[in-house]
Amino acid sequence: MKKWWTKERRLAHREKLLNPEARYHGLSSRQAAALVKTAGECSSCGHDGSQSRLGIHHRNRDKHDQSPGNLVVLCHRCHIR
Repeated sequence: MKKWWTKERRLAHREKLLNPEARYHGLSSRQAAALVKTAGECSSCGHDGSQSRLGIHHRNRDKHDQSPGNLVVLCHRCHIR
């Protein structure tokens, strides 16, 4: 079974599962949650997310660009500025 999941099949399956209307295009909610958990605090103000939830901001405002350098974790207050 492991040999059946080639790189091409994994990518095709991933594209089929990802919703184009999703909050983070090309980034699963599990990956987004893991990114937020790893950061643990707002990159701007250092808030831990206890009062205002943490989310992912795209620096270049392109939600299709999921490169690590484009993603930053911000609290809701910093994200709406």
